[in-house]
Amino acid sequence: MADYLPNDGDSSSEISDAPVTLSDWFARNALILGIVAVAIGFAAWKGWDFVLIGKVMVGLGFVIFIHELGHFLAAKWCDVHVETFSIGFGPALPGCAFQRGETRYMISLFPLGGYVKMVGEGAEGDEGDDDPRSFKNKSVGQRMLIISAGVIMNVILAAVCYVGVFMSAGVERVAGVIGTVDSGSPAWQEGLRSGGALTRVGTIENPFFNIDIMPEVMHWPTGQPMPVEYEIDGRKVETFVTPKKFDGPGRQMIGIGQPFSTKLLGTNRLKLQPFLPESAAAHAAPPLENGDQIIATTDPDHPEKIAPLPPDQRSKQPERYDYFELMRRLQRLIGQEIRIVVRRSRPEEKNILETIAVPPAYSAQIGLVMQIGPIVAVRRGSPAELAGVRAKDAANEAGDILEAVELPKADGTRLRFSVGKGNQADPKVEERTLDPVRLPFELRRWADAQPAGARHLQLTLIRKVDHQERKEVKVDVKWDDSWRFSRSAPSGENSPQAIDEIGLAYQVTNVVREVVSDSPAARAGIQPLDSIKAVGLYDKDKSEPEWTEVELTQWANVHWLLQLRGDLSRMALKVQHGNTVNAVDLQCPPDTTWPLVERGFRFDFDTRLQKADGFVEAFSMGGHDTIRQIGVIYNNLFAMLTNKVSFKKNASGPIMIAAVAYEFAGRNLPEFILFLGMISINLAVINFLPIPVLDGGHMAFLLYEKVRGRPAPEQLRVAATFLGVALIVSLMLFVTYLDFKKL
Repeated sequence: MADYLPNDGDSSSEISDAPVTLSDWFARNALILGIVAVAIGFAAWKGWDFVLIGKVMVGLGFVIFIHELGHFLAAKWCDVHVETFSIGFGPALPGCAFQRGETRYMISLFPLGGYVKMVGEGAEGDEGDDDPRSFKNKSVGQRMLIISAGVIMNVILAAVCYVGVFMSAGVERVAGVIGTVDSGSPAWQEGLRSGGALTRVGTIENPFFNIDIMPEVMHWPTGQPMPVEYEIDGRKVETFVTPKKFDGPGRQMIGIGQPFSTKLLGTNRLKLQPFLPESAAAHAAPPLENGDQIIATTDPDHPEKIAPLPPDQRSKQPERYDYFELMRRLQRLIGQEIRIVVRRSRPEEKNILETIAVPPAYSAQIGLVMQIGPIVAVRRGSPAELAGVRAKDAANEAGDILEAVELPKADGTRLRFSVGKGNQADPKVEERTLDPVRLPFELRRWADAQPAGARHLQLTLIRKVDHQERKEVKVDVKWDDSWRFSRSAPSGENSPQAIDEIGLAYQVTNVVREVVSDSPAARAGIQPLDSIKAVGLYDKDKSEPEWTEVELTQWANVHWLLQLRGDLSRMALKVQHGNTVNAVDLQCPPDTTWPLVERGFRFDFDTRLQKADGFVEAFSMGGHDTIRQIGVIYNNLFAMLTNKVSFKKNASGPIMIAAVAYEFAGRNLPEFILFLGMISINLAVINFLPIPVLDGGHMAFLLYEKVRGRPAPEQLRVAATFLGVALIVSLMLFVTYLDFKKL
């Protein structure tokens, strides 16, 4: 079927048996060849790998070819006269068109597709009205078979891809382990802990991360609690988490991130180093290499010694080490040089171990203290909840605002972090500015210096009463050290800043409350009440910064991302002062009073090998993945139609598909085959939607004919066809526009 609107062979140069010289072919197709030449030149200028491009074109072309082959074989089986079968579309390549029997076979210029042209597949009055071998003169059942054969072949191809991969090499899939928890998210509020091995999410047991957890959460009934079970530290935790729609990704999430391993980023197509540029890890001696696996570190209890990392009890695979223990050690050794032992992955040398020194990492010294917003989340069962701290929600629109934190010290004095001016006359109170993004670090440093039984603090809150009056409330809160090594972060665009040991999370706005004297921000002329509208980061190869817009409540996330970057020696800000917005450059030295846990390592994801023991298990696994993927796609489409999932943020068009295919082509062959299987299922599902001009639209008309005993009126079919074409073209243009925005 001509599903991809190719040249239907009506050009005399393509249907005639007269030989066409090479010069004639180039002359007739000069415009198309010129466009192709421009595309090739652009790809060469961008430095794209033509081997990978060829791999993508062959792979995607094969998926579409299988679809058309289904139509062709079904038509032949039903004794329909097939005039043309083309691999690819556009003009036939020189010497690649021949007639065999009644069918003309062609290999066309563009390999991404193909088409089958049958006698009688057009409108009433076209050729084949009296031909018994015409498509339109076949029974409804035969035409249904021909129409659906392409979709059936795509589903079969996907199943074959999955079964083949599971039988042979298997595939590495991201483990169902809680890597990080987004601060203030539903998972954070319900107390999910990083490092937990998920045993159930919704209806899925022992899930993998991307292929199971993300779709299950995204399509869970809105507002309904989802059962979540996980194992951590030898105990099983059962709870319920209610997913919510996040503005950034535009879909339902619970707020957990993927887990990492102790292996650094391996060799990759983008030639990324295993560390962030100019980070502490970038200055390791000797240098880190792609694929290094950290197997031992400095012992926090005996810094003069090196202790091996324990095996990862969450994984049954050999030579997997505990990433979360590595993170605990990094946190305990914050501000100190550490030594790590890595196993090199050099193919020419086996099992090479090397000890590497990594310097400490520090926050960038910007000099901005931002305004603190209301408390928007309180963790269930936390010290903050027990103390009566109120979060902003539907029932309490305002939420408490953290005004001050007062901490007892071992010498009998008190340390007070406050937004306003405190009692400077009290010699027993050391007054400091409450910097909302630095506060969690300061509290942990205080807690480390206190005896376990003395870790109590007092919060001063501003609370709105009766929606009008604001009053000051003081509450005593216990410090819960069991959350010290929890890996939460404001990873969402509007995520709040959390203090895990207390169990509360507050917003941080993009409005400046205070500028530190003689800081980069002060020297740039930034003033209190200015707003930061965008952050610009410099690449070493570019003279202009790459800008990221900053919304009102985004500063916690922006600051977190800035600290992860590693190199902030130079950055830019767009600052709004009154009605004017100006760009300023900042030179930001490291702040040695504020060390960071993260040192700029780029870790690989923690994966599990999914491989079948034999054909029967591979067949079962492949069939399960095929059926599951079909369900996921239909659920995605329904969710987009009902606005449960943002169409703008989650729909992809041909450019993004090609970009993702190019990325997968650079990986190993099993992953690329699985990707082609997924694309094959997508093609099957999309093509069978009840939209005129697609196979599903043709099937809808055939069902009408089967039920009514006669074809749908010609005017209705023509109008529906025009409407279908308009819809398809509009959608293609729109998703292509979205693709350009994403890229």
